[in-house]
Amino acid sequence: MIPVIGFLQVGNQGRADRYTYLPLIGLFIIISWGGAAVFKKWPIFKAPLVVSALAVVLTITVLSRYQLHYWQNGLTLFARTLSATKENVLAHINFGAALFNLQGNADSALYHLEESVRIHPNYLDKYDQGLIFGKTKRLNKAVVSISEAIQFDSTHAEAYFSLGEAYKLMENDSAAIRPLIKAVMLKPDYWQAYHCLGVIMYGQDSLDKALSYFNKELAGNPGSWQACHYLGLIYNKKGNFQKAFIYLTNAIDLCRDSSWVPSLDLGAILFKNGKLNSAKGLFTHVIRLMPQSPEPYYNRAAIYSLEELPDSAINDYSQAIRLKPGWKKAHYYIAKAFKSKGLTDSAEVHFKKAL
Repeated sequence: MIPVIGFLQVGNQGRADRYTYLPLIGLFIIISWGGAAVFKKWPIFKAPLVVSALAVVLTITVLSRYQLHYWQNGLTLFARTLSATKENVLAHINFGAALFNLQGNADSALYHLEESVRIHPNYLDKYDQGLIFGKTKRLNKAVVSISEAIQFDSTHAEAYFSLGEAYKLMENDSAAIRPLIKAVMLKPDYWQAYHCLGVIMYGQDSLDKALSYFNKELAGNPGSWQACHYLGLIYNKKGNFQKAFIYLTNAIDLCRDSSWVPSLDLGAILFKNGKLNSAKGLFTHVIRLMPQSPEPYYNRAAIYSLEELPDSAINDYSQAIRLKPGWKKAHYYIAKAFKSKGLTDSAEVHFKKAL
């Protein structure tokens, strides 16, 4: 009886009829064993009772089959719930979430969330409103809705994180810091919040704070290639090439070609430290991963220029310019490569474009 009456509650429901199989065990025993006793004492009732039982089972089967089509997904289920009930807060919230998640219909989703607010203002609908506003880039409205959600319940780390993330997307890093710190105070293993704080601190050149936050992110999420990537960049800025190399190599291993950024950054660091062959290999790897990115062509061309291979340099600079036509440095250096080959007309064209 305990799960049914809500003494131990799972979810927001007042009653949980999904648990009724527990208290109904006694009734099922009465029906089955009692029915057998009736048949034994009065055999004349056996045929009508069997027919009645079969009719009940058939009716229940037909009704269950009819109900099943409402359970295809959140849209069908909560549309049915709204048609069968009135002023149902959770149905509006869940139907709004389904409209957004399954159809991307933000306006209709927000309408149902506003309806839930009208019926009974609470944390959940305001928070969901804020998330939808954030995902549709209506960041000012996202900030307002999530702030109102926090007023309803100031203990939810997720709301503070979403508020900080919204401020960060608005490029208001100073406003983002406070809710993000509140999020990790409420949830000390909240690695997503540590990541956002680390990115902000890195952007403000507060390298020691950024280092601390990214290490905390890694403690909660050891597979984060983004944290390893930033740690590599931080150690490079601090002049610790060995640690920078280790963390960026880890980032490359962890992302498994899902991102080319760590390879590009490690290549640039190797290039600056005179490791030309290793850097060139990484730039070639990035070109295979992202042939439409101009940066690896430009960087590899710079190595070819140092190696006095002007034809290869010209080819890579040409690819970089094709992908990024207004890149003045690429025009300048390809002009120098043409000039080294005595092709002054081509050099003059690109010098003029660089100017």
